[in-house]
Amino acid sequence: MNKLNRDMEKKNLTFLINRFLDGGMETIMLEYINYLNNTGNYNITLAIGLRMKGQEMFHDRIPKNVKTLYLVSNPILLKWKRNSPSGSYFKRRTIKLFDEFILNPVRRVLTQYRLAKLAKTNDVIIDFDHSFSAFLRTLPVTKIVFFHVSLAVNIKNDRRHMERVKRRILTYDHIVTISQAMYEEAVDFFSDAKNRITMIYNAIDDVKVSHLSQSRVEDNRINKPFILTVMRLEEIQKDITTLIQAYRILCETYHHSEELYVIGKGDSLEQLQATANECGVSDQVHFLGFKSNPYPWIRKCKIFVQSSKYEGLPTTMIEALFLDKIIVATDCPTGPREILDGGNAGLLTPLKDASALAKAMHVALTDTSLQERIHEEIKKHRFVFSFESSGKKLEQLF
Repeated sequence: MNKLNRDMEKKNLTFLINRFLDGGMETIMLEYINYLNNTGNYNITLAIGLRMKGQEMFHDRIPKNVKTLYLVSNPILLKWKRNSPSGSYFKRRTIKLFDEFILNPVRRVLTQYRLAKLAKTNDVIIDFDHSFSAFLRTLPVTKIVFFHVSLAVNIKNDRRHMERVKRRILTYDHIVTISQAMYEEAVDFFSDAKNRITMIYNAIDDVKVSHLSQSRVEDNRINKPFILTVMRLEEIQKDITTLIQAYRILCETYHHSEELYVIGKGDSLEQLQATANECGVSDQVHFLGFKSNPYPWIRKCKIFVQSSKYEGLPTTMIEALFLDKIIVATDCPTGPREILDGGNAGLLTPLKDASALAKAMHVALTDTSLQERIHEEIKKHRFVFSFESSGKKLEQLF
């Protein structure tokens, strides 16, 4: 059979995402794209809503034979999406109104037109960040949507937006949540579509992560004893503030000397640096910035800490699990409890409780019998997040 005939027998899939940045959601989407591409059963397209240019860090991870396209790429249409306007309140407000009422309608027309063209040549469209329901409603193609963050928290933060999502949910043939807790939230909130909801855990390529964790690092700080967190520096969702406060207690009360490394970037950097200074630990807390390959740092850390106000299913925690790290995490909605098997494969602490977080970090660093028990549980539990399970579940939806 020649190549043309083989390609015609493959299913055509498009992954949709509004912005292709450097977060956990993009990491998981690329894991799925690589997994499905390696099966040889699909022709895959990655369609990105807005071209963010310098903010797009993961292009080298896209397989060469995956077609990539932008729905909107014109720099004039994206000027204030790429860079927030500066100046006086009046100027910023004027620009925002111009963008919303003049440029946004043009972006929407382009998006609708290009998605309609995609629908003619694709069997399945996967709306990976639930941004495109208004554009997909009338398109004659199988449609799948992913939700990556606690629905209950999203409803609390922006009920009006979530009510619009609810009204449009029957646009999709399948609704994917990434944890059991999110599944239960979705069944309750999307009651008219409960028979379309499924739960698929995020999965990672553990062989690739293990290989990348062996990469050489020139920064000598990696050779010191350190505690690590890897996350976007956005305190609306994350809670590195409590982690820094807990770290101060860890040093002052429990007399630990390990330093705290923070990998990630975001708008809260200056705020967090100020918090470290106020806590008197600015010399021990190091903000290392974004790293496209954080795995050597995860492999070398003493413990891995995830302190958040809410989550979906934190990718970095799953990666740390596969690298056999002891994890301490806040028991936030949703994800950490399931990743750590209810506390059997790591330590869970209450939200915004610096004292409890410090104590758990101390125990994780010093209790050797607990460490041995957790390592045994990790070996049994982590394969829940493998593609042997999750990849097959996704393919069944096609």
